[in-house]
Amino acid sequence: MAPPGAVRDRRASGRRPRQGTLTLSPAHRPIQITKDLPGFWKGSWRDVKVEMKGCYPRYVWPDDPAGAAPTTRAKPRGTWGSLSLI
Repeated sequence: MAPPGAVRDRRASGRRPRQGTLTLSPAHRPIQITKDLPGFWKGSWRDVKVEMKGCYPRYVWPDDPAGAAPTTRAKPRGTWGSLSLI
């Protein structure tokens, strides 16, 4: 049985849920395989975001990816890792 919200595969006459590989890392490596994309954004995304923030701190990892504005840079200049010499 497919999870609620799963996208059905039309080639199998809707009998199988479609499986997708999410490649969201800056290294273009797959980070998640899912059959329930809406469920991923509502649940698993938080865990993936925490892990990706640790691996790739220079990149923006929004809390709500659907509402976030697209970016062309990793992070705006001067917003990540400022040194304070005391």
